[in-house]
Amino acid sequence: MSSVQPKHLVVLAITAIIYTYLISIIGYGHDYCVHYYAAKLFWQGQSPYGMAANTFLAHTCDAVSDGAGSAYPIPFLIIIAPMTWLPFITSAILWTLSGTLLLLLAWLLVAESPKLITLIVLFLPCYQVISIGQSTLHWFGLSVVLIFSIQRRWWFVAGCCMALLIWKPQAGLIFALAGCWWAWRRERRALVVMLCITFVFLIWAFMLFPNWIDEWLKQIRNYSNIVPLRSYALFVPVLVFTCWNLPWWTKVAAVQALLFPVGNPYMVLPLLLIWLSVGGWTALIGASLSYFWPVLPYSIHWYSILAPICLVTAYHSWILPRLRGGPTPPGNRRPLLD
Repeated sequence: MSSVQPKHLVVLAITAIIYTYLISIIGYGHDYCVHYYAAKLFWQGQSPYGMAANTFLAHTCDAVSDGAGSAYPIPFLIIIAPMTWLPFITSAILWTLSGTLLLLLAWLLVAESPKLITLIVLFLPCYQVISIGQSTLHWFGLSVVLIFSIQRRWWFVAGCCMALLIWKPQAGLIFALAGCWWAWRRERRALVVMLCITFVFLIWAFMLFPNWIDEWLKQIRNYSNIVPLRSYALFVPVLVFTCWNLPWWTKVAAVQALLFPVGNPYMVLPLLLIWLSVGGWTALIGASLSYFWPVLPYSIHWYSILAPICLVTAYHSWILPRLRGGPTPPGNRRPLLD
């Protein structure tokens, strides 16, 4: 664990502001548009699910594909709802900038933060998730805050993070479960905080929208029939094994990124934690190979992301430590202790 120095925070903050500005050339809030207007419908007492909502979102947002609509649970929309009090463009800018700042907290996990800052451009999932304003950006940031909280035994913060992470399972559930395991063994007060916040969200959701679970499940089925997803769960044991002697959060990141079906590179953003753990020129070169994803044939394009990370982590986790005489992770990047 690297020591957090003021210069690191300054570098990360400046990078977030500059990068968010550059992304504005493309346009803010592509995917965020769906969250914004679905939450707006909910806040106005209308259902964010069903044919009427899907038609409205399709006419309002470019990100909606063939009427897929919003497939997020009501507690997720409750979290987003305060952002709808602002005009869309203002809300989208704040959404993107806050998500970028949260994402950049991951660089504080390693000692060579300034050098590895270029990963924000070189790793395709990292660039893509910011450029389209995807909520995976914020849930990844919450995962990083959870890691910090576990290391420092900030039980209240950890409990809050776990309570939020569960509402986007494909981006945060495994991190939340890892947090629950730590809390059960070390700080059960964190579990109490998580359960209390979760209970409040559920009560709030059922009071405002009693039938939301049935409609949400129907919406998920509709969404899965429209949006193509592929499973790479077979890579989970492979990547966990190759990361075995790296920090614990790399193994959690591997499971989180690959256990759920994926359709776009931004969905495997947690793999960024693994590249940060590896560090050095190896990480920069290996991560940059992800840009072959758009040009490779459909049947193999995901291997531009998965093959390099499996090979590099196998070398750093198993071969390099033995060359150095022990199982310690490379350099001064050490596992966080629970």
